[in-house]
Amino acid sequence: MPDILDELDAMDAAAAAEQPPAELDRSTLNRYAYCPFQAVAVETGRVLDIGEAAVSGQEAHTAVAAAVQAVVAGEPEAWEVGKVAAQQSREDVQADVLAAVMPSLASVVKYLRLLPVDTYPATLRNPADILRYQGGEGVHSGQLAWDVAGPSGAVVRLTSEVDLLVAGGTVAEMEETDFKSGFKPWTTEAVQHEFQFAFHAVLVFRNYPALETLRVRVWMTRWNKTTRWATFRRDRLDDYEARVLSAVAQREFSLSLPPCEVVTRVIGSRCDLCPVRADCPALAGRNQYTLMENPLAYAEATILMETEAAARRKALTKLAQESGGAAALGGGKVWSAPAKAPSKPTGASYGILGEGKGRACEVKIEL
Repeated sequence: MPDILDELDAMDAAAAAEQPPAELDRSTLNRYAYCPFQAVAVETGRVLDIGEAAVSGQEAHTAVAAAVQAVVAGEPEAWEVGKVAAQQSREDVQADVLAAVMPSLASVVKYLRLLPVDTYPATLRNPADILRYQGGEGVHSGQLAWDVAGPSGAVVRLTSEVDLLVAGGTVAEMEETDFKSGFKPWTTEAVQHEFQFAFHAVLVFRNYPALETLRVRVWMTRWNKTTRWATFRRDRLDDYEARVLSAVAQREFSLSLPPCEVVTRVIGSRCDLCPVRADCPALAGRNQYTLMENPLAYAEATILMETEAAARRKALTKLAQESGGAAALGGGKVWSAPAKAPSKPTGASYGILGEGKGRACEVKIEL
């Protein structure tokens, strides 16, 4: 007679095989690519990464997506649809969302309706050329996925959502536009090197076998400016995939370690917004060296101190602004909001921190 336990085990294995793999979104994978210590802290719930800036960014993306969806649906007042969506943002971030998207909504709608060619009269874009977008359904969904096996053999589903994917001049060409509503100035070089876009290139190439060239740009909605197109080619797909798989392996390895042994990386341009900055072992470990003993550790500790001080100044200034210009600190001391915010340390003299030099805002969008 068959062993009942063996049969139950077989049934459990069959049920597990029918379940979809665990999902790993782009934001989580992105953290492991840049700083495993931060990634583990966020994924395991040690810290929350849901600050006002993140909420404002999500709401801004929703507003721009609403305008895109309205264009696809053929609504004549697509710009107004996006504006209403921004107005309906969460109350605490609504003002910032409006400031972040209103300068660009009309230009986004125009880009989707007209081909960017110098002709008179203007050449209308074929709506079918708008391939994928945030909030799209079915084959038009911006959500893309790739199932991969980590070093242990466990399969995970890597997912991300493209903001806007448009057909190029031939079936071998496509253009991705990513909307950024924050204050960071993007360059074409930064787009070319950013993990997010290498990951997107993998997802897009895997979904479109005939595609040979993917051009990607960032549209900085707050200023209605874009970078120039960065180019990702199919003949470099192995490079892009290796980078993504390395982040998958880093995640699996990092989650197997005690928190104190997880790798941390000093990247000045990212450390200032890190939710786990106060507990960063890089600061605690490198602060013990003098300049002569270890110049590299000394420089890294200096940058972390500067970013921590900048974050503290920003928080105090916000408190002062919310208190009518000056916040009472106790002991007869106050913190006054400066007329002009102090400049943020950039660490420009520290070579390994650079994200590329050049013009941050290279193309002005004209209405």
